Amino acid sequence: DKLRGYIKELLIRIGESGSVKATEYYQFMYDFCSRHPDKNKMDGVIDIRIVSEYDHYRLFLVKSNNVVEDISIKKCITGRDNTPNENFNLALRLSILPQIIAFKQTADLSRCVLCKRAFKEAGNVIHIDHFKPQFHTIVSQFKEKFNPILPVEYLKGQNGYLGFVGEDKMTEKEFVLYHATVATFRVLCKECNCGRKLDD
Repeated sequence: DKLRGYIKELLIRIGESGSVKATEYYQFMYDFCSRHPDKNKMDGVIDIRIVSEYDHYRLFLVKSNNVVEDISIKKCITGRDNTPNENFNLALRLSILPQIIAFKQTADLSRCVLCKRAFKEAGNVIHIDHFKPQFHTIVSQFKEKFNPILPVEYLKGQNGYLGFVGEDKMTEKEFVLYHATVATFRVLCKECNCGRKLDD
């Protein structure tokens, strides 16, 4: 938790940067990225970029062959790969993005439903939150009901994207349909969403 907090503060301090190498923090950030469980990630790295995207920062490695690839901040913090359950839950979350997009098209996005602040006034980022039941509860109930077999292979894309492939597409379809019948969404600001208790 201390490392997570420090990295968050450091990224805010550095800000969006096309070249971390041009700052005093490069060696620290290089050593931090070297904590990634895939040690080949750092092969040929000559610089690091920080990009501000939506409500968070992302890290990119610039390599000597002019290739730029993203690196997971979470994995650099933990020093380990995701567990099979973590990968499964991530793929499930990504599978319901169309439902979130559909909700945003009809929802009142002018203010947070908890603190009531208008987003323009607060200068805040809109978060779409699961509300009664929370996402982790929906996943647990889905596992109890359908007893799915965890995939051993995923379609991997940029930004940590994981997609279902082959026979596991049926699991994705079942979850998308199940989620649509039980999930409700609400509009929160970043402060309220990140500051609430898990089951609030």
